Amino acid sequence: MARRVIDNAILGKGKSGGHRQSRPPRQSVRGVWRRLLSAGRRMRWQTTGFASAVAVDLGWTIPQKTREFCFREARRQALRDYVPQVFPGRITYLLAEDSERHKMLLHWRALAADGLELHVGGGNHSTFFHPEHALRLAATLRACLTEVQASYQALPASSVATVRPAA
Repeated sequence: MARRVIDNAILGKGKSGGHRQSRPPRQSVRGVWRRLLSAGRRMRWQTTGFASAVAVDLGWTIPQKTREFCFREARRQALRDYVPQVFPGRITYLLAEDSERHKMLLHWRALAADGLELHVGGGNHSTFFHPEHALRLAATLRACLTEVQASYQALPASSVATVRPAA
């Protein structure tokens, strides 16, 4: 079915009684993308998704700009549809020293049932993981993980859920 849709888009109807005219393959792929993506901005996401699925099915390479568009639209849709839930425990938040994301703390605090634990690291949002700040960050992470591990070891065995590896 998908093959027929693409073939009809690639091979246009000729002027003589509806006979198909073959176009060169390179022009055909561009023509298909142009036709399938010309449905307008509102329908672009659905059309691109269909065109990409068909292109993959046919073994074609999807253009880089189309892949980037699909990624951006999927991310935008996920952000729009996501409804955060309150986390039943404590949230540990690592914040860069020069970060301008202090406003985010209010949102995270509202989602943490047992409170928000804040740790400030060196650098800014972009340099937080750079080597000059890595030792401080590693020490903070190690301390947090040690604390969590100790709190789980203190719990009775019946209250700790067992995680089994996937088969």
